[in-house]
Amino acid sequence: DWLASGGGRPVVSVKGLTWGYSRAGRPALRGASADLETGSRVLVTGLNGAGKSTLMSVVAGQHHLERGLVSVMGRDAFHDLTLQGDVVMLSQEWRRTLKCVGAGGNISFTELAEATVAALAAEGGWPEPLLRARLGHLAACLEVEGGWQASRVSDGQLRRMQLALKLCAPRLLIMLDEASVDLDIVARQSLLRFLHAESAHRGATVVYCTHILDGIGGWATHHCHVAGGRLAECGPSPLTAPPA
Repeated sequence: DWLASGGGRPVVSVKGLTWGYSRAGRPALRGASADLETGSRVLVTGLNGAGKSTLMSVVAGQHHLERGLVSVMGRDAFHDLTLQGDVVMLSQEWRRTLKCVGAGGNISFTELAEATVAALAAEGGWPEPLLRARLGHLAACLEVEGGWQASRVSDGQLRRMQLALKLCAPRLLIMLDEASVDLDIVARQSLLRFLHAESAHRGATVVYCTHILDGIGGWATHHCHVAGGRLAECGPSPLTAPPA
């Protein structure tokens, strides 16, 4: 159990990572290095094209890397498949997948929720009562209605469905890449409160990449700014530092 045995070690460690989508092209990441503490809430910022999404997807194990460059909970980010039970990544791609799931029929959120709980219990070993309780809490926080159908709701409602379904399992590393872009301010604040509680009470590490900074003051413990494929800044967030 990482929370019991990983004390003092970074939950995410990136060591001098230079990586690109092709060998001939310009690297999307150049010499990136960072260590993230267990239980931290990390705000990732940067201009479009700076490399934020690439960095997030690499840490989430979505791209092939040489061993030893990126580790998560002491395990290799790409090569160790056991991390799939401990890491969740929310992005625009999964939102489109959810919409496709409901495109062929009248599948409700309640039906999607039951299928999700059953799959997570079977594959991840989490107790179904725990998953149902977390899913119910998330649905209440995000005001998701059981009768919503993925093919017949707004983008904001679809995003809230995605968040509830993807966050119901108690993962140790939660990564969100522009996952609040379709949310209104009320839903966004509810999401931030939920993520804060996951970090403060469960010890989960949250990495939150966004360009929407309204209402985020005081939420993050750390801030990473990506510029030109480099981590121009990565450390404790000045927004949470004690007053001088």
